[in-house]
Amino acid sequence: MGPAASSYQPQAGGRTLRAACRLPPTTLPRVPGPITQFITFIYSSDLERSHRFYAELLGLPMTLDQGACRIYSLTAASAVGVCSHREPEPSGVILTLVTDDVDGWHESLSDKGVVTDGPPRHNDDFGIYHFFATDPDGHKVEVQRFDRSFEPNLPEDEVGWFA
Repeated sequence: MGPAASSYQPQAGGRTLRAACRLPPTTLPRVPGPITQFITFIYSSDLERSHRFYAELLGLPMTLDQGACRIYSLTAASAVGVCSHREPEPSGVILTLVTDDVDGWHESLSDKGVVTDGPPRHNDDFGIYHFFATDPDGHKVEVQRFDRSFEPNLPEDEVGWFA
């Protein structure tokens, strides 16, 4: 009849499949520490003109000037870096600023002469209220609010890659 179901172990090269599939501890991937900041870097053909847009028109504080790159803080843990050492490549990049005051941002930017794609509007497909502006090098800057609460924070025990 064969072995009882409770004692049967499929074999793989003389070892059980369970043992054969285990990786030795030395081959397990190292779990890196948590990500503590996020910076999106974009390129500018005129760093001073971009500085006026990000620092003066958007009001973002410049937190680091590296000469060819300037970093502007968005939140305590996120920033946008604007660099002049390469040609701008704006296609496919959207810098999205999330705020509860989309209308206030639209009014403020419009008052400062920033061209937008029109007044804020609701997008049912994505569940957002938003508008777009364009920086001096053609990068899209979206200002939006999510319809539902959205917190991209992971629980403390899930921070990092394989947590």
